[in-house]
Amino acid sequence: MSHKSIAIFTWGLDGGAFTNLPVALTKGFWNLGVKDLYILYLSKGPAEDITFPEGVKLVSLGVERSMASPIALSRFLKTAKPDVLIAMPTIISIPAIMGWLLAQQRQTKFVIYQGDTLTSDIAIDHKHNLRMQIMPWLARLLYPTANGLTTVSQGVLDILKQDHIPIPRNRVAVIPNPVDVENFLVRSQAEEPEHPWLRHKDSPVIVSLGRLGKRKNYPMLLQAVAKVRSHLKVKLIIFGEGPERKNLQELIAKLGLQEDVSLPGHVANPWSHIAKADVFVMSSLDEAFCLALVEAMACGVPVISTDAIGGGPRSILEDGKYGNLVPTDDVQALADAIHKVLTSQSWRSHLIDVSKQRCQAFEPEAVAKQWLSFLQQV
Repeated sequence: MSHKSIAIFTWGLDGGAFTNLPVALTKGFWNLGVKDLYILYLSKGPAEDITFPEGVKLVSLGVERSMASPIALSRFLKTAKPDVLIAMPTIISIPAIMGWLLAQQRQTKFVIYQGDTLTSDIAIDHKHNLRMQIMPWLARLLYPTANGLTTVSQGVLDILKQDHIPIPRNRVAVIPNPVDVENFLVRSQAEEPEHPWLRHKDSPVIVSLGRLGKRKNYPMLLQAVAKVRSHLKVKLIIFGEGPERKNLQELIAKLGLQEDVSLPGHVANPWSHIAKADVFVMSSLDEAFCLALVEAMACGVPVISTDAIGGGPRSILEDGKYGNLVPTDDVQALADAIHKVLTSQSWRSHLIDVSKQRCQAFEPEAVAKQWLSFLQQV
């Protein structure tokens, strides 16, 4: 099929990882010559620092919650009749399918974007959330109606099959998330970091970025830092907010790390902080992709990650070729990896060099090319 017009339905345009995805993919499509582009969003945004190519049409559906969006989405599809509808992130796939089916516009091809592990993610972080619990059941019912499906890693595709979630046969592709590397580099150098440990560094600083939830497995990182600290003076900053804050603060106190660990919450420009760090560590149990890992690599910072369920870090780092990959339950291995990066200048330099090379694979145009090739098949 031709793909003259593409609509991307997203959560909101108020910043954060969910916003970065459609911004980067739209930029890639635009640069490859797709000029009839729509960004549909619920009602939040766009934030002042969100910039799309000038001709992209932003359409607010005017609803607060994704489950209230199908009727508004179907109205848009009946009017605009785009060739393709893509929904991202995964949490809005179900309401997007409902809106697409309601519109009965079969000339609009609907492609599911699967950016998380679904069942694994729910089991770790949403086991008491009824709405999230029914997502796999709805996926089993509705996913087969779509024209195509993309997953961000082979690990995610394997989990979908393992969990008996039907996928459109022969219309499946593994396509990584796009990352606007150039944008993050500009933003990382735009200002000095706010955090005093990075402004006036008196010891190596480890950083991590993500929601303070169980999925991020931060207790493992704290235990590893405690081990490193017995040999080396280090500090750790974890940027993000979430329900595990109280538990993490209690563990920090128990490990005697109050003077060396900071949980500053959200910051407006995390990349200016990451760029000044000595190492970026992701300790997750489950990661379908992990944008923050690529962002850190783009900022020229060596990275370490656990080999999380979903295979995102393994895919990004190509089995450890572009950064340290350690098991999700081996605190000592994580501590050793951190110590090596902080004490071996040759190893640090090697990781920084190969990381920058690897980032090219996630540039918006490179990823958009894969999308356009796949859309020809559906």
